[in-house]
Amino acid sequence: MSPRTFAHLLLVWSLTLILLSCGAYFSLQPEYDPLWLTRAGCTVVMLGIISSISVMLETKLLNRTHNLQKRIAKLNILRKYPGPAQHANQLVLEMEAEKDLQLAKRSERLQFNFTLLEASLLLIGTFSWGFGDLIQHFR
Repeated sequence: MSPRTFAHLLLVWSLTLILLSCGAYFSLQPEYDPLWLTRAGCTVVMLGIISSISVMLETKLLNRTHNLQKRIAKLNILRKYPGPAQHANQLVLEMEAEKDLQLAKRSERLQFNFTLLEASLLLIGTFSWGFGDLIQHFR
């Protein structure tokens, strides 16, 4: 997991815990409205949706970066081997296959990590949004 991905996961989970804790605290206080936990759950769902949008943007950025790296590597190979085009073309094909494999692995890891994050945020947020008003019975 890259440091950027870890920081994103840590930030989202920290915000989720803070939101739900504050929502539960304010819902249990007699001077506040008992619906604060449901509002916090709604906010957690929105956080999950925003997180999924950021994953789509990150994947798009990853693909564009990958294509740019492939072009640069191809130009470097063609510049290094000015001789027969067949040898340079073989090296380009090998490099492209290696870069494509690296992209597939990175994309798979990214999708797996964020799919778990999004699903858990949506489940937790929806549950607290739907049943958060019942916390008033514990006052």
